[in-house]
Amino acid sequence: MKRIHALVMGSLLWCSPAPAPAQPSFVTLGDLPGGDINSVPSDLSTDGSVVVGTGTTSGGLGASLGAFRWTRQTGLQPLGSLPGGLNSGGNGVSPNGSYVTGQTSFQGTGSVGWVWSEASGIVSIGTLPTPGRAGSSARQVFDDGMVLGRSAYGIGDFGTTLVAATVWTPETGLRALPLPNGDFNAVAVDRLADGRIVGSSSNSSSARNWFYSEDTGFEFLEDISGSPLTMTGFWANDDGTLVFGHGGPTGSLTTGAAYWTPEEGERYLPGFGPTTITQATGLTDDASLVVGFMATFAGQVSETQVVWLNQGDADTPYNYSDPIPFVEYVESMGVDLEGWRINEVRGVSGDGTTFIGTASPLTGPPGIHIEAFVLTIPTPASLALPGLSMLALGRRRRGPTGQP
Repeated sequence: MKRIHALVMGSLLWCSPAPAPAQPSFVTLGDLPGGDINSVPSDLSTDGSVVVGTGTTSGGLGASLGAFRWTRQTGLQPLGSLPGGLNSGGNGVSPNGSYVTGQTSFQGTGSVGWVWSEASGIVSIGTLPTPGRAGSSARQVFDDGMVLGRSAYGIGDFGTTLVAATVWTPETGLRALPLPNGDFNAVAVDRLADGRIVGSSSNSSSARNWFYSEDTGFEFLEDISGSPLTMTGFWANDDGTLVFGHGGPTGSLTTGAAYWTPEEGERYLPGFGPTTITQATGLTDDASLVVGFMATFAGQVSETQVVWLNQGDADTPYNYSDPIPFVEYVESMGVDLEGWRINEVRGVSGDGTTFIGTASPLTGPPGIHIEAFVLTIPTPASLALPGLSMLALGRRRRGPTGQP
């Protein structure tokens, strides 16, 4: 997936291992022991076999959170916490599933990022030296154990926390990347195949996306108009020729799922508009399938989990379909969702066959029982399949009220 964590295993609930599916499947993961069922996945490995996220370990107003790692063989595995911490959450997983990143919150001192592996358990990435409230975040992790994220490094005017993009490795520990001139808030989110770091930075009046290496410095990404690219929640392909995230035109009150290429600049996926927000939450390695949501604010607010399929060709490599409702997409692949309501779709495997998100039982009040799921289809679909193109929201016949 491109993108955007030790208790007694015998006491876990709702996590009995299941065999690898040969047919379409929908598996709910349960939760950590204690409290209400409220588990949320945050990332999955490239092949979809490892899922990480955050579960609930105690209920009520003071509910405690814990990080988890899941596979079909082990079920839901609690990852523990940094010593003295209050809550922990899982953020990311390496492509091969061997490393997990997360963070632990501490009373009065912020959160500290960490990385987990079977061999070492949880290891703190630490924080940068700062005279103010310390804190760090471990976001992306790679198969060699490198962790990207951010950390506070000082206090600015009016008590503003200054934040630097960071890189952590077992050999070097935590180090800050330089800040572009004038910026004081940065984050590192991805790494290209040649080692360049993908990130963004901002100041009180502007923001920008960039690639960085010690040899070449900063390479600022620009739209075809020459204006800085300012996506958030973004990630890049291996050579940096495709960047995905979300943004919005200057002055817009809404944001949309978007991609950037050097040739086209920034382009929004279909569905984004003056009264509609769209956001991508994951995409396949070849960007042929994107998952996310579309929220409409015209009249009654509504949100739909959706899929965009790339219909591009040699002349136009990226040409995305109108958004297709996720539930209808996977049901057309043979998935049985009887008894469950899909709340969120939060990621997809590199090959487009495994999805993660949250769901709730159709019985009972909404929002009380929220459970992580893993959904698998035998093979990704395309709009060439009979009838699938008619599922696209923008292609449906609509009545006088604009409803399907």
